[in-house]
Amino acid sequence: MCTKLQAGEKIHVFMGDETNTYMNKKDFRFNTTKPFRNWFEGGQVAGTTVKYEDILTFTIVRGVGHSVPSSQRKRALKMIQTFFNGKSLQNELPNQESIL
Repeated sequence: MCTKLQAGEKIHVFMGDETNTYMNKKDFRFNTTKPFRNWFEGGQVAGTTVKYEDILTFTIVRGVGHSVPSSQRKRALKMIQTFFNGKSLQNELPNQESIL
């Protein structure tokens, strides 16, 4: 993937769950700091995400293939905004009213 990162650089890799691409943990060569967990948008499971060593965030978006930004706009926007704001998708829980 990459061999050198400048201090403080972070990477966010994302793909849809309907993509015929397989990513292996060995591809990243980082230790897992936050294991795979669901993330939510609009009170629904939007996908899963995992974090490696506070450097790499890998996110799978539910219900889409390669075209995440054009097919799942709300999910894509939330994912990108969360990353650029230095937050984690894993920190948010769904609105309790929306799942009752």
